[in-house]
Amino acid sequence: MMRNHFEQPHGGTPSNPEPATPEPIVEQRAETREQIIEHARAGRRNLLKEIFTSRTADLIGNFLPGIDVPKMIGEALRGETVSGEKLSSRHRFDHFAIAGATSLAYALEFAGLPAEAIAARAAAAVLSKVEYGPEFLAETARLAAERFPKTAHLLDRTATVAMRQRERFAGIGASVRAAFEKHMPAAA
Repeated sequence: MMRNHFEQPHGGTPSNPEPATPEPIVEQRAETREQIIEHARAGRRNLLKEIFTSRTADLIGNFLPGIDVPKMIGEALRGETVSGEKLSSRHRFDHFAIAGATSLAYALEFAGLPAEAIAARAAAAVLSKVEYGPEFLAETARLAAERFPKTAHLLDRTATVAMRQRERFAGIGASVRAAFEKHMPAAA
């Protein structure tokens, strides 16, 4: 049968249209619905990946009980943080020391020695705050810069001062170690 130029794809004419069958449209909508759902899932996966690999989440993970020790030991062994930052030898040592002190605190708590556990946890907390506090302040300042520029500026300055002090004390430690090695005979 020949179709004239007035016939519609479904077989009717403009003056006498035949109803279109809904099956292909429903099927097409179902495919689109599945594509939309998959696209939304992929977006959520990417957002979660970005959140969990961000520097802020990386730093926060160092302070979450149950996550802190395995995370820090894994990072120290790999030499790289979850957010992709390369760890210097000092930072790797710090990761091991903090994770070790925290593990000791958990073990002491489990053994029924709460006072000793608190002391071990306090040592780990001091080292964590000295080592990661300035980075946490700097990251907070970076995130706050858009919405709270005055506060972000103060946080950034505080982070800079804390980093300088930390490096100054690290330099003193290296000087003491060098002087000790120079003036003390090596153990036989």
